[in-house]
Amino acid sequence: MEKSKFIKHYEGQVEAFLSYFNQAKEFPSTETVHQMRVSIKKLRAIWELSEELSHNSWKKTAHFSLISRLFKTAGAFREDQVHLKNIERLNDDCWFSFSEKLKESEKRNQLKFSDIILDFDIKKFKKLNTHWIEKFESIPDEIVTEKATSSIIRKHKKIQKINQKGGKSQELHQIRIYLKAIQEILVVLSKLNSNKKFEILENSVKALSHQLGKWHDYRDLLKSIKNFLNKSPKDEVSRSFKKSFKELKQEQKDRRKKVQKHLDKFLASNWIQILEQ
Repeated sequence: MEKSKFIKHYEGQVEAFLSYFNQAKEFPSTETVHQMRVSIKKLRAIWELSEELSHNSWKKTAHFSLISRLFKTAGAFREDQVHLKNIERLNDDCWFSFSEKLKESEKRNQLKFSDIILDFDIKKFKKLNTHWIEKFESIPDEIVTEKATSSIIRKHKKIQKINQKGGKSQELHQIRIYLKAIQEILVVLSKLNSNKKFEILENSVKALSHQLGKWHDYRDLLKSIKNFLNKSPKDEVSRSFKKSFKELKQEQKDRRKKVQKHLDKFLASNWIQILEQ
């Protein structure tokens, strides 16, 4: 029996993860670690969708539990890398001490990541994926398309509900998680169907996700700076550092407004109607 497009897509995502996993194991560069985490997000979206496809007779728990430590540790390592990149543009000596603290944290998190990736049970991962394929290989792509579309609609409603509560940081972060899941499900739909609407919708969601990702990166950077200030003696923190920090906070407020405007415009659009057509 010929493999469904869904199975082929899943196998492709597993291969992508294994490729980036092996690269990160040998040399954990910023881009390699990032791409490995992206590949995990794509797989997690498929695993979540799989629960719905199976009517909860298959559970994502084993896959999530196995990959969770690797994902989180890689995230902590990458966060330091992103922070260092984002303060590079400031190009001011007053950031030297904070930059050195980040570099120390980066080294610690890199060591943790190296330990975790060496301990990762790749045989168990492959075994779980064999069981997954056995479970879902007989499901037609039409059924996957139907369930995936329903999943997106439900997540869209959750985003609308959260957005109505009004602009807390944690709520916007939750919206980002749902949007990222929608984006990955749209990737699945575009692979299963020849209709270009899925690819167009994915690009629309991707643009918003990118804005939210940048907001999220700077949110975490500001938290890190605040923590650094709280732990530093007041007489060791220069005025220029405090001034620069204040400017960053204002930038983030402006960024937040732009993201909210884009989000409101996105939710008011007819993209869900296009999806259902």
